[in-house]
Amino acid sequence: MSPVVLGHPVQKNLGRDQRNDVRRRVVAFNERHEGRYRRILETLLDEQRRVFSLRQATKLAAAVDVDGLLRMLRFDDFAEAARPQVTRLDVQSMEFGGDIAAESLTRQGLRVAKSIGSGLTLWVPLSHAAPGLGISFDVSNPAAQAWVKAHSALLIKEFGNANRDVIREILTNGFKNGTTPVKMARQIRDSGIGMTGRDAQALSNFFDREVAKLGGLAGTKRATALSKIATRRDRLAAKKIRQRSHRIARTESMRALNQGQLETVNQAKALGFTDKQILLEWMAVIDERTDDDCMVLDGVRIPKGELFQSQVEAPPLHVQCRCTISVILSTKKTPPGPSGPRLGPITPPQFRPQSRRADRRAGR
Repeated sequence: MSPVVLGHPVQKNLGRDQRNDVRRRVVAFNERHEGRYRRILETLLDEQRRVFSLRQATKLAAAVDVDGLLRMLRFDDFAEAARPQVTRLDVQSMEFGGDIAAESLTRQGLRVAKSIGSGLTLWVPLSHAAPGLGISFDVSNPAAQAWVKAHSALLIKEFGNANRDVIREILTNGFKNGTTPVKMARQIRDSGIGMTGRDAQALSNFFDREVAKLGGLAGTKRATALSKIATRRDRLAAKKIRQRSHRIARTESMRALNQGQLETVNQAKALGFTDKQILLEWMAVIDERTDDDCMVLDGVRIPKGELFQSQVEAPPLHVQCRCTISVILSTKKTPPGPSGPRLGPITPPQFRPQSRRADRRAGR
């Protein structure tokens, strides 16, 4: 026979102002924190440029030795040195996200089931169920530790794999087009370290195109013109690398922050409530830069353990995604459902996808 449950598991829900406050705090934290991720990646690239040898790279390019070029750049050594720093930043991001989630649950008056005998169960405030017990993010939790370890390793690995792909692409295209080994080595030095293959190829094309414009220019004038072209290329390369580092830093910082919220909910389940009692609300940053897919998800709620329509459990949805989640206690007024109940129209009309699409069709 099932016990008789007295009372209601929820005391109150977060208001719109409180949810917007969560959104603002998350964005402000990530804007500060992503710079620290970016500096680690940029330092990693600076170290690779410092050890680059044009003479050795020319020999390795002639032998199409991608692994040899990576060994020369000592990426694995520098990556190993950077990994503890990435791990520390992941922990800080997760702790902030975890504190946000814990605070949300506490402010909503989380209640847990407590047996009072004779087949009766009463929903009581957390402090009454276990005096002195609170909800907090525990980074020593094995699941949290495993996620941090896997994420920091994956971030460094993906950065290294991108270098490997760019170098391989430069060598492949170079031999196909009859490029000399020394020129391929220069391409790796000037545009291959820290870029995507597409950006590296674009810079190489830019340099060749500008040099072709010089025509029959010779002597000192040609040397001066080549120097100016190289300077422009180097500036473009530095800009591309900064942009890529920024994209990675923003995305991964937000990923760790949102994972901290999920981990806090997972750890709090030990207190006795189920996934169905917890809703995850998608919160997008609403402005002219907001992605249409993120805007469609803004305000959607799903029970913990289910996936949003985009088939993700939490943001980021894409590179440089600024979305986050809010942890909401389920109420009778907003029951969880497989389609994800909406909170209501909280997106300003001028930023809604349908409005923006209409503007584009009208040529505005």
